[in-house]
Amino acid sequence: MAQARTERDAIEKRDRKVLIARVEYGLESPDKIPVDPRIARLTVGDCLTDWLDERKRENLAPNTIHMYDARIRNHLLPAFGDRPVRTLTYAEIKRFINIDLPAKGLGGDSIRQVFICLKSALDYCQRDGIILGHPMVGIKPPAKKKKTKEDAKNIRKASKFLGKYLIPAAKAADQEARWFLGMLGMRQGEVHGMTDKSLKNGGPGNRRIVVDKQIQRISAEHGCELSHATGRWSCGRTTSNCPQRIGETRWELTATKSDSGEREIVIPEDAWKMLVAHRK
Repeated sequence: MAQARTERDAIEKRDRKVLIARVEYGLESPDKIPVDPRIARLTVGDCLTDWLDERKRENLAPNTIHMYDARIRNHLLPAFGDRPVRTLTYAEIKRFINIDLPAKGLGGDSIRQVFICLKSALDYCQRDGIILGHPMVGIKPPAKKKKTKEDAKNIRKASKFLGKYLIPAAKAADQEARWFLGMLGMRQGEVHGMTDKSLKNGGPGNRRIVVDKQIQRISAEHGCELSHATGRWSCGRTTSNCPQRIGETRWELTATKSDSGEREIVIPEDAWKMLVAHRK
């Protein structure tokens, strides 16, 4: 059944639903479905920019947004930006992920980020009913390199010398506090974001570090047009030189990267004295 303004429209709508169902069951070729005029020219660039705009509305960390933006502009838009989504093929995307990107010198982590951007953007279009499906089903990003037994063995051997050589060297360079905090598992942004209140004195045996802030770099943004076909800005300049630049690149003291990142770390008395001296 289908409802429409006229009997003819209702019949066409019903027939299209039947055809889509037959395609989904493998009884008809996807090519038999007439192209919806609304998506006939829907490009990969349109999908990617709409997806990134949605990510921005979710208040992701600025660095995460900046990373996604760079992967889209530098790799995805030049390769597929002006291509209609309906013309993408499994074979070309698989080649792009497994051959073209490694040939450009991208590492595994960067390739996975490019993969996430493209697949997520296409998934969102499918979720919203803009497209019925896409050709990335079955394509996997390169796997993360796993540590071998030999790698783990070498790391254990090296860890024995950290206290013996690293801390004295850091102390001689007046970097003892920074390296000590890093060895506790604190991120560099968290270390640099510590304030006078970050040391909590609960008395001997209960000296603690409070991690509830981090220093974060907030980038300026382009204010001109982005070409979906090339990934280049219309002004042809870097962000800092864009004549319509939005905001300024700056450092801000913000909350930790995630709620679970807010924590307290108990430290020994010697470490407490060292950090108090460093604070002074």
